[in-house]
This record gives sequence, C-alpha cells and structure tokens, in this order.
Amino acid sequence: AHEKVLGVVVSIVIQPGRRNATQPTPLHCHLFHSRSYHKPRPRPRLQSLPRQHVEQTLKSLPFGLNETYTRILTDFSKEAVMAQRARCILECVAFAEWPLTVVELATVASINFGSPINEPVELDIEPDYTDLEMYILQRCPLLLEFVLSESGEKTVQFIHFSAKEYLMSVELSRAGFPANLYRFDKRSADLTLARVCVSALLDDSLREFR
Repeated sequence: AHEKVLGVVVSIVIQPGRRNATQPTPLHCHLFHSRSYHKPRPRPRLQSLPRQHVEQTLKSLPFGLNETYTRILTDFSKEAVMAQRARCILECVAFAEWPLTVVELATVASINFGSPINEPVELDIEPDYTDLEMYILQRCPLLLEFVLSESGEKTVQFIHFSAKEYLMSVELSRAGFPANLYRFDKRSADLTLARVCVSALLDDSLREFR
C-alpha cells in the first residue's frame, strides 16, 4: 500500500549494558526511512541484512531523544526561509489554545512570515488540499503526528511531549547550526499566533484560521 507520510517512524528501546546487536546501550531512537511520494521502495527484511551492516547502523544511532531531535532538525533544511516557516508551524502547535486541525495548520504552513513584524502576514502559496498531511510534513521537521479528535476532525500534535520541551530548551540553543534555528519560547510563539489571528481577521484568504 502507498504510504502518505514522509517518513516511517520506528521506535526502538535498547536494553542497558549493551552496545551493538549483541552489546547495545540504553536509548530511544526514531529511524526515519525516506519514501518516494509515488512508488514506495521495498524494505529488506532484517534477517536478510549482513550482521556487520546491522551493527554499523546501530552504532550510528543517536543517544537519547534529545540527540534524535537534533538530528531530525539538522536534516530538515538549512535555508533560513524554510527554517523560519517551520519554527512558526511548531510554535503554533505548541501554544495554540486548542488542538489545531490539519486545515488550520496547512494555512499556517502557507504563510509568508518574512513580512515586517508590524504588518499583517499573508499567504504566499495556496495549500494543496488534496493531501494536507503531506503538505505540512514537507514544510516542517518530522516532529508532528495527526490524530482524530472526539469530534472526528483530524488534528495535529507533537510525536511526544518531550519534543516540545526540547524545542524550548537551553540545550537546543547551544546546538549547532541549523538545529538551533528552530528554538522558540512562549513569548515568540504568542507573537506568531497573534500575528496569524489578527491577519485572519483582515485577510479572507486566512479564513480557515478564524
């Protein structure tokens, strides 16, 4: 079956006191397998892979969630415009008063946040309504997931509460470029949300966020 997510997340918990396939250390890691948008590539069965390949792969895995998140951020984009847009998306998910729907977040993902701070924001591209989940994932690091609310609407949340904590942490501010571009705090997130909400009152193209 065709997979519509940008990556497949595999959670692995390795037991203490070991390092590789026979001696791994404790860690939680997420393995992301990039997929073709149209034709998924078959994944080899673990049993068919050479032992040396498996051990080398295990050794390259990040230690702990924070290092995993840093790698995800680093692998996303080094372009300032992309990073700014992605940070604003993450800010809105983190501090919105309600869980944002897929449609609402797709609207945020389409906004040009490069305008002066004292001017309304506006759309610089129309969202792709045929596949909003993919549209969001293409514009944001893979730290979000989609869930059904009690009302039946699809909403967006972080893959784990620790992802939000890390995005606001001092550790991320000390991380190397470009991961540190994604750090935010409540003040910056409130400002982003305020700009979007005020602009939605002035611009009918942002009506989905009203």
